[in-house]
Amino acid sequence: MKDCRSAPPGVSSTGIDGAREKQEKSSTSAITQRKSILAFLQPGNQLTTLHAREYLGIMHPAMRVKELRQQGHNIMTHWRTEEDVTGTRHRIASYVLMTGKQEGAA
Repeated sequence: MKDCRSAPPGVSSTGIDGAREKQEKSSTSAITQRKSILAFLQPGNQLTTLHAREYLGIMHPAMRVKELRQQGHNIMTHWRTEEDVTGTRHRIASYVLMTGKQEGAA
């Protein structure tokens, strides 16, 4: 259900709604991090370890993905090599959310 106090599209939130949005965006809780990963993966995007760290602020995305799998989300891992911002090459994970629930998950 949409909050009728929310700002209309194109207008920034203020007051309680704005504070709530700011707090959730800057939160490092596992719940918030899992929500961020799922929201990013929903439209069919791939999320890499480096992207999760640099843009979502999730320092250990592998653990959050493991927790999401334990919740029944079918997330595949593909491995690739990519450079970080310093030019150092790393073997990193690229996560993809597949349709349907994972078999054998609770």
